[in-house]
Amino acid sequence: MICFPLTTLNEKKSFLNEALEGDYTLFFEHDPVYECCNLKETERGIRPNNFFRLDEL
Repeated sequence: MICFPLTTLNEKKSFLNEALEGDYTLFFEHDPVYECCNLKETERGIRPNNFFRLDEL
């Protein structure tokens, strides 16, 4: 298996910027504690803002 970690980091950064600008709700089907979150810009970069359940939308 060939890995390209720098490509992965750039794609993640691009996606998080798009999600922040588009006010996306991120859904974590693998996470038993946090179902969803939205994002905010901080001095340390893009971070989760609010965590919530999908049925709260």
